[in-house]
Amino acid sequence: MPATVVAVAEVADGALTKLSTEVATLARRLAEGAGGTAVGLVVDASPDAAAQELASFLPRVIGVTAAIGDQVPAPQVAPEVARLIDEGATHVVLGATPDGRDIAGTLVGLTGLGLLVNADDAEWDGEGPVSRSSVLAGKAVTRSAFTGPGGILTLRAGSVTAEAAAGTGALEARDPTDP
Repeated sequence: MPATVVAVAEVADGALTKLSTEVATLARRLAEGAGGTAVGLVVDASPDAAAQELASFLPRVIGVTAAIGDQVPAPQVAPEVARLIDEGATHVVLGATPDGRDIAGTLVGLTGLGLLVNADDAEWDGEGPVSRSSVLAGKAVTRSAFTGPGGILTLRAGSVTAEAAAGTGALEARDPTDP
């Protein structure tokens, strides 16, 4: 089964964050390297504008309207990602932000998938992504891979250059998953 990589977007003040464009770029690169597909996910009270922007980076974007407000988004976002995993998604890429880490931790509990944190890049290598992380101001570099068929990866801000796709992706609106 080819890989399906989900890029989980974050929204601030109704707009897509810069890190989300980097996450989308990495997800698309990983999917292309695997011969698979990438899909974006935007969960927000008004996801349309952010989903439209994300569609310039990915071939398919799902927007879910959920009343998040000032709440932590993990309880609303994680079930939507879990639904995509149930539908066949194999890998998830999120920003290494407080919200991204909360969502990633919740997903580990919901799905049992492995987690690679604070990557500053990743590439598809054979059976899955291999993440690269630098520590000690770049004096040491680690490379890590998943031991199972899928996984969750968090990406550090500013480590991947956001690059729009050749065309605009398809938008899909969904109702929230029932808890």
